[in-house]
Order: sequence, then C-alpha cells, then structure tokens
Amino acid sequence: MNIRPTPSGSFANNIYFDEGEIDALMEEHYLGFWNGECDFEKPALDMNKFAGEYLAAKRIEFDPEAPTEDFTSNVLGKTIFNRDGSRVILINKILRENIKKSGWIGRYNFTVAHECFHALMHGALFEFPQGQLEMGLGHAQPGVHACLNRDMIDDASRTNTKTPWQEVQANRGASALLLPKTIFSEHFVRERNSYGIDSGTGLLTRQDRFDAVVGYLAKTFGASKQAVKYRILSLGLLQDNAQMEFDEISGGDVTR
Repeated sequence: MNIRPTPSGSFANNIYFDEGEIDALMEEHYLGFWNGECDFEKPALDMNKFAGEYLAAKRIEFDPEAPTEDFTSNVLGKTIFNRDGSRVILINKILRENIKKSGWIGRYNFTVAHECFHALMHGALFEFPQGQLEMGLGHAQPGVHACLNRDMIDDASRTNTKTPWQEVQANRGASALLLPKTIFSEHFVRERNSYGIDSGTGLLTRQDRFDAVVGYLAKTFGASKQAVKYRILSLGLLQDNAQMEFDEISGGDVTR
C-alpha cells in the first residue's frame, strides 16, 4: 500500500494498492470468511453474511436495505467512517428491490463487495487526529464516502480517467473478493477443459463455448457475466495476445 498526499480534491491522501496486493488482501478476507475451508464446488460468497457477520468482528456495521431517501440521486451505497474507528456500510434498498424484480444478484453483490473494500481498505482517508478524540470530540460529524452509480461498475479492469481513483481501486477490490484469484482460475481452467479446449485462445475461437464458461462462472460465483469476463482478462487467463478478440466479444450490459 502506498499513501501519498493529493494536490487537490476531497481527500488529503491518495491510497493505492497494486493489483497483486488487492488480489492477496481480498483472498485473505475471502478465506477468512470460510475459516480457511472453502467448499470448492460452492465458492460463492453470501455477501449479506460476509458484510453482516464477518465484518462485524472488525467493527463494521451493515445495512443492506437503507432507505432510498437517505441517499442523494444516483448513489447506490455509502460507507460512514466514524471517529472512533468503527464504520457503517449502507446499501440503497432499491438494489434489493431490483433483485426481486429482475434477478440482478450480480449487481447487488458487486455493490456490497465494493463498499466492503472501502470499509476495509480506505480508513486512512478518514483518519482523525488522536488529539481530537482525547479532547472528547469523537462525537463530531463522521466521514462519509458515497458511491455514484456511474463510478461503481463491475468491469473492474477499466481505467476510465473520469472515475475517481478510489472507485477504480474499490471496483478492483470487489472483483477480487467475489472472484478470488486462486479458486476462480481453477474453476475457469476446469470448465474450459471440460469442452476439450486447452488454451484461452482456443476458447475464443468458439464463442458459444466461451459464453457457456462465462455463464457457468457467473452462476457459480454469484457475479455478473461482465464482471466475470473482465476478471478472466485481468488475470491473464486468455493467452496468446488474445486482447483484440476478447474486446470484440466482451461488450454488453455490465449489470447482468
């Protein structure tokens, strides 16, 4: 982790984790949830239990159905950083309603995972001087970080220059938590090989097979198909310089 002062903006510091760090840190939390004994055949995180039970031990509260009126326009989730070090994750209840209406479980899971990354990794952005706490000022207004819909997208490998750096980091963290590198890669290779295909490039020559592998991984890990596609790419599971072919078939609705 690198911490650098920022010349402008709403944060005094810029916290940056490289992709290797993000993968390792999120896989550690993933395995921590399972007490190190994940069921390989059922690897999907129950994000409500992860956020509501696993994070509770880390002084992080979770409300998956916060009233929509508590959010400004286009905000799906927000994390509150209290002066005493505790944190609160709030998810706009409209997301739960969308699950019931449209089955957007991947969108919901990604949003919760995104906020979990903020709560776990971005506390230093909201550190309060110890002197203020000692003087009894801990009751003052906490730091609140709200996440806009346009910045919280589940194609975590995108580096849109308009997306704030902390949101790019949280998107990558969400992807790494939902689709942990080691077990996700093993599932990808096993499913690809089940079709008699032994390379990423070979898989791309059969779009029907590629789509089937993506669909299997999305269902298995409780993620959107678009998140799965970008995770495959970011982990280098498509080989032989297959970037161009991947780009041609990876378009579509990022929420499904």
